Amino acid sequence: MENNEALLEEQLPDEETVSEENADLQTDEVSDILAEDVEELKREFAELSELGDITELSNPTRYAALRDLGLTPREAYLATSPSKKQDNRSHLRGSPSVNVGRKKSTMTMREWNIARALFEDLDDGEIEKLYRKVTK
Repeated sequence: MENNEALLEEQLPDEETVSEENADLQTDEVSDILAEDVEELKREFAELSELGDITELSNPTRYAALRDLGLTPREAYLATSPSKKQDNRSHLRGSPSVNVGRKKSTMTMREWNIARALFEDLDDGEIEKLYRKVTK
């Protein structure tokens, strides 16, 4: 039994060697992924055509963290690049205005401006009530 254990210990590399090899493998994998990211970013964004390495980005640490979270290279770059911030309110365009469901006033903008100037102490709802009462 002792013979088998001694033989097994001789065949197995020590833990330090294994962890160094794993670290080297992981570093190589990460380097490959980052090199692919650089190529993808160069293809997608003209301003990055001279990019040599991810560390040349404005915030490479944040970029790497976002990539680790599962974002695509494009998404991570857009999220970390101050000049590439996109307007996230595009889903609001074309949506109904706040006044949907209210009756449209027949007052023109000019009439509104005059009424607001004359009746500063009244809010728009009160001005509209007064207008309807007068124009009936």
